[in-house]
This record gives sequence, C-alpha cells and structure tokens, in this order.
Amino acid sequence: MPVNKNALLRYRTIDRCLSNRQRRWTLQGLLRECSIALGGEPDEPLRVSRRTLQSDLEMMRSGELGYEAPIEVVERKYYRYADPHFSITNVPVSAGELSRLSEAVELLRQFAGFEHLGEIDGIVERLEARLRANVGGSKQKYPVVELDRSPRSTGAHLIPELTQWLQQGHVLRVHYQGFRRKPVKISLHGYLIKEYEQRWYLVGYEQLRRQIMNLPLDRILDICSEGTERFIPNTFFDPQAYYRDSIGVTVFPHSKPEEIWLWLDKDFAPYLLSKPLHHSQRTVKELPDGEAIIALHVRVNYELKRALLSCGDGCMVLKPSRLREQMGKLLQASAERYADAAWRAQLWRRIKPG
Repeated sequence: MPVNKNALLRYRTIDRCLSNRQRRWTLQGLLRECSIALGGEPDEPLRVSRRTLQSDLEMMRSGELGYEAPIEVVERKYYRYADPHFSITNVPVSAGELSRLSEAVELLRQFAGFEHLGEIDGIVERLEARLRANVGGSKQKYPVVELDRSPRSTGAHLIPELTQWLQQGHVLRVHYQGFRRKPVKISLHGYLIKEYEQRWYLVGYEQLRRQIMNLPLDRILDICSEGTERFIPNTFFDPQAYYRDSIGVTVFPHSKPEEIWLWLDKDFAPYLLSKPLHHSQRTVKELPDGEAIIALHVRVNYELKRALLSCGDGCMVLKPSRLREQMGKLLQASAERYADAAWRAQLWRRIKPG
C-alpha cells in the first residue's frame, strides 16, 4: 500500500526505538521521538498525536506494510518487540519484489558508463551485491529489456560541469563550431540541457541576438563559466511551452505551428497510428482499404522533414502545399541520384584508394 513520507519516517523511528532494548519505551517517549524525527525540538509541542501513533503501531502489526511487527505491551505501559532480533530493516524481500528489483537493476546497468550520471556504477554494483545475497544466479546472461542509447556520444563528458553551472546561474563562454563553418565565440546564459535522439544540446539565451539558442554539445570545442557579464535569470523561457509545437530542438523564432495533413498507405499506417510523430497527432480518417489520413499541429523545421523522409513512400504530405512541394523536391532529388549511374561511377572512383 502507498505510504507517505511522514508515515514512513514514523515507522522507522518506532522501529529504531523498539529495537533499542536498553530503554523502556512508553507511548509518550515514542511520541517525543517521532516528533523530533519530523523536525521538532525536544522542548516543543508534539507534532504527532496519540491517535496517529496508535494507528502506526497497529499498521506495523497488521502485515499490510509487508511485515508483521511483533509489538507487545509490557506491564500495560511499555512497548517493545517480543522478538529482540526483529527489525523492519531485516524483513526478507519477497520473490516477487526480488524479481522486480532485478529488472530495475538490469535497466540501471544500461546507464552505467554514462559519465554525467556520476556514481551510478557504484549504485548498481551495491544493488547487485544485495540481490546475489538473496537469490541465486540469473538464468539469463543478458537483460531482457534493452534501451536504445548512445552513452559515449561526443560532448556527453561536458554534462556534469554544465549541470552545476546551470544550477548556479553562469554566463557561459562557448567556443563553438557548426558544421562546415568557422569556430565562433558565443556568450550564452545557460538554462537547460536537452536530449533528442541520443544527442545532447545546451539551451540558453544569447543576448547579442536576443534569442534562445540550441548548441549541440558535440560541436562545442571549449566552454567555461568565466566572464564579467551579469547573468540573466530565466524568467521568460518555459521549455515545455517553447518546444510544445515542434519536433526536435529547432524552433525558428518567428515561425508558427501549422496544420499538416499526411496520407499513409495501408502498410505504413499502423506504424504511425500506434507510434505518433508528435503529441498533437490525430486521426482525420481511416479508409476502408487500410489507408489513413492523419493531422499534426507543428512548426515546419528540419527535424519534421527528416521524420517525413524516414517514412519513405508510405507517407505523403497533403497540405500545406508549400511543404508538399518541398518534400517532393527532396524525394525527387534522391530518386534521381539513385538512378544516376554516372554519378555512382564517379563516386566509386573517389572512394577507391590512390
């Protein structure tokens, strides 16, 4: 059953007291210890009522928390455990709980090696050690759930330091080089680290251009937090609202979301109907032959076009006409390149060594 934080703290406090056989615990003494555990001072009024404590004792006895604490009353006044070796921290984990914990460890292990997750390797090792102490070796030699990830992507090593700078509020001096461009120096008021399709981005406010910028970490040559500029606190940038109408991280400042209709053929329709491209996706009509018309309410950007290209011939833009023409030109250029034997021959000559 769900247990709130205060109740859990009281159970642990009661357990600590009753496990201490060097002292005789009255109801008043337990009330005092529980009140102190909840942040009170010894000489302050009690923060826990008598009724609450008595309910806690009954709950710990009941078995509803996963254990039946052998709490007894001696001389009609003093509380203690009938079994001097009992403690709720020593209660064995059930087979079902061990199974679920094993699955969680397998998932955590897949993040081991992420440099920005710090000490997670050690956490996984300690959890595994506890599990080995309770159950035998697993029959599976590999995890039954595997995540799609790229933990060693370039730039991920910057995340731990960037996280601290963003939390503290720093103007970042970024030496950045875009694709096919010369390196530039950028002063960025950093607000967010965002991940999209296994690539990490630094998001912040660029004061010179007066706009939000997304910088891929793998294109950052150097970065530091030194500078004389005064940091501009984030009182205007809401990441959820900013990215709500976009696929990916590219948001053009003056662009507006558009209603985009897509036709899906009968073979491809089930994929996009079950795995939407965007949270705004809705089904306009499912046709009798298995085809479908869907609609998105998004900004047109690079990531949207790339997603549509990945659909191949199973998808076509119906509207707006401007986007339909753009996608048609991209697909036509690709088809012509596939059909161009002379271009392929020239490419092979360039590939061959010497």
